[in-house]
Amino acid sequence: MAQLAERDELVAARDAHAAFYQGMAIQARAGLRGPNQAWWFRRLEVEHGNLREAMSWLTTTDRVPEAVELFSQILYLMLVHAHFSEGRQLLADWFARAELESRTRTRALALHADGLLAVNLGEAASAIASLMEALELFREFGDREMTIFSLNVLKFAYSTSCDVQRARVANDECLPITRATGDARDLALALNHHATICWDEGDPHRAREVFEEGLAVARRGGDLWMVAIALGSLGLLALIIDNDLSRAHRLFNESMTIQEGLGDKRSLPVTHNNLAAVARAQGDLELAQAHLRMSASIAQETGQEASEAFAHLDLSAVARLQHDLQRSAWELRQGFSLLQRRPQPPDIAAQLDEAAALALANGDAPQAARFLGASNSSLREGEASIRMSWPLGEHEQFATHARELLGETPFERYYAEARAWSADDAVVAVLAWELPTTVSRHSEEAIPTHRLSARELDVLRLMANGLSNQQIADDLFLSRRTVTSHVTSILAKLDLTSRTQAVAFAIRSGIA
Repeated sequence: MAQLAERDELVAARDAHAAFYQGMAIQARAGLRGPNQAWWFRRLEVEHGNLREAMSWLTTTDRVPEAVELFSQILYLMLVHAHFSEGRQLLADWFARAELESRTRTRALALHADGLLAVNLGEAASAIASLMEALELFREFGDREMTIFSLNVLKFAYSTSCDVQRARVANDECLPITRATGDARDLALALNHHATICWDEGDPHRAREVFEEGLAVARRGGDLWMVAIALGSLGLLALIIDNDLSRAHRLFNESMTIQEGLGDKRSLPVTHNNLAAVARAQGDLELAQAHLRMSASIAQETGQEASEAFAHLDLSAVARLQHDLQRSAWELRQGFSLLQRRPQPPDIAAQLDEAAALALANGDAPQAARFLGASNSSLREGEASIRMSWPLGEHEQFATHARELLGETPFERYYAEARAWSADDAVVAVLAWELPTTVSRHSEEAIPTHRLSARELDVLRLMANGLSNQQIADDLFLSRRTVTSHVTSILAKLDLTSRTQAVAFAIRSGIA
């Protein structure tokens, strides 16, 4: 750089660098939507620093429209690899500039990107505002491709905010257009959102048909990312509607294999949560705990606070079932503390049921009845709760237990008291509840013989904390290849086939 500057060639070199990566981004936009997407995700991740530098140079040299266009071309990388913080910061810097004040395509692209990243961080209200303005501009410009994309994301935003009616309106406009254009990514995405709406409207059988249609479209187009999403959705149906744990496990595992191959940190926390639900239903609480730790770790790394919160809340349920009430209370507080930081708490009916279960386990039946009353209110107001209420029947089970302990009249009084709570009120009430200080009744198992070396134990402990091979290498000052060799040796010595099984072993054995 210094030599280029001395020869007055630095500007020309940086212009050439930016032009090269602008060309790569144009190629990547198509590549990320088809059968070569795994290759493109790997390449763009390797080139991430260069792409960032190109956008910085374009911005510095007052070519903000070109920088925003480049960002728009690689938006799927930012989404799927969960570069949320970086993406939002870039957009905030651009929105502060005069170039984005007028009603231009540049502003529309930036608004669309902001809405997409926001909704995936659980910020539905701000996402909807950005997407509505972007949609209006794209319609003015006659940009059908971006109109479809914005409608698809808008449907998702409405669904996450439990506004099924508006999601249906956006869907009814979007789906016929995507069928007419025939683009595999757009159609598969539209079908996935359409199926979700059908489920929210109380028709899971129609939802299954549409999910399967979306899966077929994604497979024909070679779009592995959409294949993984459809498989995960079908897995949820198998779990929640059919109670078919074997099919759910197979579908979730297939989805996770694809996500790991794509580096899909956006989706992996949810998939680990889903696999934890299956493990919990099968009685393997150590495996459930391992999946949830992985989920919380990835979510924390990528800033996905909702996923991190739900992982902690599910860890609370697992600890309660293991009779470790102290740890259950700690995990509950962690989860609700994260929810309290969010601008708009999501549907928390099931999580309030878990708070009630913990209160019952600690002999606080009045507070359990209040949490159940708040949960019932959430179930009535949030239509999407119909889709995600699992395990089935727990609300009624806990209510019956609390009613038996309190008697009918006191139970109804406490229950009714909390039905007027908002989601914010409920979160505050859980955090204000005097959590138990009971000594854990969970008996520690003896550590089995494992024949692992001291260094392998170090690697296994870090694996159990959710670190990747590269992160373990950095922490232990080893090469990534050496860590990979240690992981292979650990699995062989323990006769295991996956990292998740190794993490479960570490937790069960007291190594983690």
